Amino acid sequence: LCKKITGGGWIEALENNIKNRKEVELSIAFNNNTPAIKKLSGENVDYYQIPSGRKSRIMNIVKKHFAIIDNSKNIENNLTIIDTVKPDIIHVFGSEADFGLMADYTRTPVLLHIQGVLTYYIDHWFPPGYTNYKILINSSMYQLVTGSSYFHQYYSFKKAAARERKIYAHLKYISGRT
Repeated sequence: LCKKITGGGWIEALENNIKNRKEVELSIAFNNNTPAIKKLSGENVDYYQIPSGRKSRIMNIVKKHFAIIDNSKNIENNLTIIDTVKPDIIHVFGSEADFGLMADYTRTPVLLHIQGVLTYYIDHWFPPGYTNYKILINSSMYQLVTGSSYFHQYYSFKKAAARERKIYAHLKYISGRT
């Protein structure tokens, strides 16, 4: 395992501070482009790679075109890791992904560390004077067919913001700031 992680900043600093405490067994799970859950052991840390669910090019286009957000496989994978690790607490960084949904599926306390709030950005997505229609008619045919237009990105983001609101509604423990 690589000793130097590119990026991370304060999250990496927190990991380095916690991993050498004798009373703590630290496990870190993250999405990765791996075909199955994979455990890697580092310096006093177990890392769990969670499959990001590779899809064909066609399925990626369909997913983007219709703003499909499917959390079911990630929830299943997360629960497998929770069952394996049996953590005392689950600390989630950010609400933009589906990790915070674990509060609905486990009795283990889930602490969400806020890094930003997607819901706020929905009301400020378009520049002043722009509408969905203006964005749509100014998109290229390629963007419309592949679901990669600003219009499609907005609807994907809107669905992620709805998932975020569901996460906030079920959490008991929230920390951090934007």
